[in-house]
Amino acid sequence: MPQREPDVNATEDDDLVVVNGIDPRTGEYLVAPRPTVEFAEALKAPPSDAEADEAARERQLQLDDGLQKTVEGVTEDDLASAGWGVVFSGRQEDADLVAEQRRLLAPLLDRREAAAGDLYREYVGAGGVRNETGADWLARHSVGPGPADPQDMPFYLLLVGGPEQIPFEFQYRVDLQRAVGRLHFDDMAGYARYSDAVLRSEGGGGPAKRLALFGPTNRGDRATALSLRRLVEPLQEKLGDKVGWQTTSTTGEHATAAALAALVDDDGPALLLTAGHGLGLPLEDPEQRHRQGALVCSGWRGPGNPVRPADVFTAADVRAGADLTGRMAFLFACYGGGTPAADDFGHRVDPKVPRSIAALPFVSALPQALLDRGMLAVMAHVDRAWGYSFGTGRADSTQTFRSTLTRLMNGRRVGAAFDDFNVRTGELAVDLAELLAKVVGGDTTALARYGGIWTSATDARNYVVFGDPAARLAV
Repeated sequence: MPQREPDVNATEDDDLVVVNGIDPRTGEYLVAPRPTVEFAEALKAPPSDAEADEAARERQLQLDDGLQKTVEGVTEDDLASAGWGVVFSGRQEDADLVAEQRRLLAPLLDRREAAAGDLYREYVGAGGVRNETGADWLARHSVGPGPADPQDMPFYLLLVGGPEQIPFEFQYRVDLQRAVGRLHFDDMAGYARYSDAVLRSEGGGGPAKRLALFGPTNRGDRATALSLRRLVEPLQEKLGDKVGWQTTSTTGEHATAAALAALVDDDGPALLLTAGHGLGLPLEDPEQRHRQGALVCSGWRGPGNPVRPADVFTAADVRAGADLTGRMAFLFACYGGGTPAADDFGHRVDPKVPRSIAALPFVSALPQALLDRGMLAVMAHVDRAWGYSFGTGRADSTQTFRSTLTRLMNGRRVGAAFDDFNVRTGELAVDLAELLAKVVGGDTTALARYGGIWTSATDARNYVVFGDPAARLAV
C-alpha cells in the first residue's frame, strides 16, 4: 500500500512510498520504503505485450457495456429477474471433488433454484471451468462483452473451489460483467456449514444493525497511520449513524487482537471493516497457508520488530463455537483474501523481490474461518493491497468503500453492492489503455504515469467476494 507520510503527524510534503505487508519474522515491510521518484522510475518500464493486449481488451469491454452491469428491465436484487448460477471445475481430475461439493451445497442450491426459477443454472462437468480464461469460458457459453443478460447467463455466479481449480484471474474477468463470489474450504465440511448458515440467516432474525470500523496503528508505521487517517476516519465521519444503524470505531492503540476477537464473536457487529497490515510469509514457510494475510493489530512495536503471536489476529483466533450467522466483513489487508503463485506487484517496484510467492495459489485461512462460522460473505484482497485503493497524493478516494458499505447496509445483495470496485477497475482500465496508446507513440510523460495507473487498476481488480454473491445482511 503506497504511503507518503513518515509518521502519524506527517504532512503532504513528505515523499516516501511504503508498500504494505509485514514479514512477521523480521517485522520489516515486504518491500523496502523508497523515495517517490525512485518508485516512479521503477514503474516506468514499458508495458509488456501481454499487458498491452489485456488493457486493450478491458478497455473495449468497458466501452461496449458503458459500465452498465445488466440489460434494461433486470431487477438485480430479485433472483427471479437477475438469475443465479453455480460454477464448478470442469477438469476431469476434479470430478470426485466436485461431486462432493455439489452434495454438501445441495440445500443452498435448492434454495437458489426455487428463487431463480428458469434463470437458475449449474455449470458443471463439460460446462465447468476447464483450464481456460474467463473470457474464453464466457465465449464458450456464447456470452460476449456487454451488459449481463440473465437469459444468456445468470447475473449472480458462485464459483465453487480454490484457485487451483478456478484461477483468481478467472474470477476477476467474469466479475467485470457479473456479480461473482467464490466459496472454498480446505475442510470439506465447511461447505455444508456455510449452506446451513445461509438458510438460517434467510429464515429471519439476525444481528443488530451495527457497522464496526477497526483501524490499528503502530509505532513508526507509515502504512497504518495513513490507512487510519485516509480510510477509517473518513468512513466514520461520512457514514456516521445511518438510519437504523450505529457506526463504531476501534482505532489506534485500542485496536488490539483481543479487541478484534470481541468484534468477531457472537455479539459482534453485522458489518465489520478492518484496515491494516496482513502478514506475508515466504513460500518456504510451513505456516504460510495458515497465517498468510492474518491481520496485524496494535501492540506490534513497529517496523524492524518481529511480529509476536499476540499482535496478530489469525484464523485460529476465530472462536470455534462463535456464531457469526448473517454477518459480513471487509478485510483491507495484504493477502487478506488470498495469495497467487506469482506476485502481481512487488517485482515491478523492486527487482530483488521474488516473483514466485507461493507453491500454489490459495484462499487465505481467515476468510475461510469466518465463513465456516456463519458469515455470509467476506470481501478481501488477493495479493498486496495498496493505498491507491483509497487515494493517492492529495486526492482521497473513499467513495468506493463508502458506497459498497452503504449499499450493504441498505439491504443490497453483496455481489451487486460490491460492483463499485468493478466500476473502478473499468475506469482505470480505460485510463490505462489511453496511456498505452501514448506510450507506443513515444510520449515519455505518459510512460512516467503508466506505472501508477497500472498499479491502481490491478489493485482494484484484485478485490473479490468470498461467499454467495446473492447473500444479503440478515439484520
